[in-house]
Amino acid sequence: MLNAYEDSVQGQIPIFFNDDQGNNNTGRTILEFYGMVDGPVMNNVGECLACLTGLLVFFALIGILALVFLRHNKR
Repeated sequence: MLNAYEDSVQGQIPIFFNDDQGNNNTGRTILEFYGMVDGPVMNNVGECLACLTGLLVFFALIGILALVFLRHNKR
């Protein structure tokens, strides 16, 4: 989402409005709505890729361990 909306015209247009609170009806952009403007991880593409790489390594390790230690042979 950062790649698609961060520096584009569509990413700057407020499209999510909250009429229930009675504010001055200012909208939020798509990145603000999903919480990708602020925060330690979600607003940085490199950190998101690092998290995805970590998850890939973790689940690959779990899969390899399952193949090594789980046996379903009938004896």
